[in-house]
Amino acid sequence: MDILPHIFTGAACGSLILNRRYDSKKFRTMPLLCGALAGISPDLTKQFGDLFGHSIFFSSIVAIPATVMGIIILKETKAFFRLWVGLTLIVIIAHLLLDYLQNGVALLYPFITDEYSFPIVLANDYYIIGMSLLAISVRLFSGKSTLFAKTVPGIMSLAAIYLISLSVFRIQLIDNINEKFAAYEPYTLVEAYPDGLNRLRMPQWGYMIRNERFFIKGQASTAGRPKGDSNIQFVGANGLTEVVLDTTIHGRRYIVCEQEAEDSQVYMYNNGEWELVHDAEVQSDLLALLR
Repeated sequence: MDILPHIFTGAACGSLILNRRYDSKKFRTMPLLCGALAGISPDLTKQFGDLFGHSIFFSSIVAIPATVMGIIILKETKAFFRLWVGLTLIVIIAHLLLDYLQNGVALLYPFITDEYSFPIVLANDYYIIGMSLLAISVRLFSGKSTLFAKTVPGIMSLAAIYLISLSVFRIQLIDNINEKFAAYEPYTLVEAYPDGLNRLRMPQWGYMIRNERFFIKGQASTAGRPKGDSNIQFVGANGLTEVVLDTTIHGRRYIVCEQEAEDSQVYMYNNGEWELVHDAEVQSDLLALLR
């Protein structure tokens, strides 16, 4: 994910989790500055090719620089442990969680180097940045704790509802494409990811399905409904070719693959395998359906 969502989300989380005093600008800005630093801290080690900053096991270590900055601003060493715990939580929420919801993160590094992801947001999500900036503004310019207490938790709750809604839509999309393309099972990969924005600037979806013989890509609405025609490709005798017809005749399933207008191949599904059809009559009948 890009740096801005980490900074703004970290600052917004800092305004909610850290120091609750409002009697001076120092106490109003400290949570924002420390939260922002905690939000981007995991990427500092990444600049040197090290992924340990993105591991949940090292999140407390990554939070130490932001904690030290908070102690310097407050001039209170007794607040170290409380700040450290709060900023560790901010590292997890504002960075590791956002990366998990976008491009993936090696949460269990160094024990497991695989990246885990549940992609539902784009690199610069308008809603995450907008709600974070609103929470920051309330914290920075409100001199009374009552205004903050009434607004910022509500803003953060809306952000949580937004992310939960996108999660539900993505799960619904996976169910829909599994149902729509059941004829192409078994799959070795089924993936859905944000791909573009709708009129409300919310993510729309792209999806991809793959097995040993088929590669399918398509688009879906924000609510998880596939739209338009999907691009279906088949690994055949001529490599990866587009499927232009998939039909059943006399109880047998056939597909027609086409690289160019005059270069088509017909395959028949027989006993769990796709076989190239050489029967000229069958080929002619199927190609006639395309005209």
